[in-house]
Amino acid sequence: MNPNTVARAYRELEREGIVEVRHGLGVFVAGQQSSTTKTAEIRKAGEVLRTAMEKGMALDLSKSELRRVFEDELSRLQEKAAATRRRT
Repeated sequence: MNPNTVARAYRELEREGIVEVRHGLGVFVAGQQSSTTKTAEIRKAGEVLRTAMEKGMALDLSKSELRRVFEDELSRLQEKAAATRRRT
């Protein structure tokens, strides 16, 4: 197997949080995030999204329009991330 392919696979697994690469020690399965940390991250994301939604509402966007904007932007980000993964 090509060493570059293996390295790329490890980088992708690390980027996805599945493994941790400890230089000089090896590759290890990543520990799961504590539920407290995940809850805090979800709360922060909610605050950011709430601010964006408030601005959208101030522009007189409807609930369905806000949802469509959110889904469109999420799709763009997912496509961009997939393209980046394909390049590495």
